Amino acid sequence: MIAEPDLARRFRAQAAVYPALFRRITPLLLMLQGAAASQPDAAAMLAEFDERRLDAAAKSRWKRLPQASWRSEDECCDVLWATLDGALWHRLVDERGWSDERFAAWLAELWISRLVTV
Repeated sequence: MIAEPDLARRFRAQAAVYPALFRRITPLLLMLQGAAASQPDAAAMLAEFDERRLDAAAKSRWKRLPQASWRSEDECCDVLWATLDGALWHRLVDERGWSDERFAAWLAELWISRLVTV
């Protein structure tokens, strides 16, 4: 996946991995969000998770590809950061009944439509 030179294919492969990850981490994140208002330790953990997610988006390997294949670095970082916290997965899969496969396909197409230049 990391060596894949086609950014659209790379995003599809990455999106396929995230539902399993979200299934594990989202319950914890939802619990932390609920506790963050009254528990400083929970708020600190949540802030650290957000910071690490932003750092991971900023260091993403798409940046190794020619800049002509992706939009602005800021937009790529922001879109990846915003879509990788599990909230969208929770709303669409847990609350709306989407399958993990449908979510992964949708996420990949979102990334491709917003981040990959044609």
